[in-house]
Amino acid sequence: MRQCGHLLFHNGKEYSSQRKILLILSENGGEMTQRELTEELGIHRASVSEVLGKLEKKEMITRSQDEQDRRRVQIALTEKGVNAVQEGKETREGQDTEKMFAVLSEEEKDSLYTILGKLLKEWNSGEKCRKKE
Repeated sequence: MRQCGHLLFHNGKEYSSQRKILLILSENGGEMTQRELTEELGIHRASVSEVLGKLEKKEMITRSQDEQDRRRVQIALTEKGVNAVQEGKETREGQDTEKMFAVLSEEEKDSLYTILGKLLKEWNSGEKCRKKE
């Protein structure tokens, strides 16, 4: 399952860490702190900082210090970053997905979708319970 997820996420393209960060920011209203992003990704702060630097150079994000807490860094998508996320979604929604699942019949695709949906729902509810503890 992990290998399937890895292949689906990376899909043979470069800059996957950058894409993932842009997607996470997009899913969180286009803005979050660097600490929140690091926790969401589950990787080292230095690695996140390096990728953010590359995205900042490409003008896809901005980083700014919080006025009240100088240790806190706010990350925000720029218009260029929002456009990159949208373009990426449009590309992945079409032909790539069709090719990846072409080996399955429509019935098998429906079954897979249902099963994965159930698993995801259960796993997400378990995560929420652990965070409350």
